[in-house]
Amino acid sequence: MKDSMSYGDDYKYIPTTSTESGHFEKIAEDLWYQTIQIVNLYYVNNPSDDEWVLVDAGMPKSANKIIDTVNENFSKPPCRNCFDTWTL
Repeated sequence: MKDSMSYGDDYKYIPTTSTESGHFEKIAEDLWYQTIQIVNLYYVNNPSDDEWVLVDAGMPKSANKIIDTVNENFSKPPCRNCFDTWTL
């Protein structure tokens, strides 16, 4: 499946935003959210093994912002498990 995935021809930055864009906040124990443009991303930690998962709604060109948030707020590198809600 990995080899068959690719971006569509219409993959591009979408010039839309909200007043919450850029906001990052802890909302519960082991749960944070971040708004990028008009979508929310969630960072979920598993306290039993200190692994965490990124749940991402997917906005083109947002990878660098996500990586910066991870580097500034988490002690481990980007997660090995990520879920894009737009593909579920």
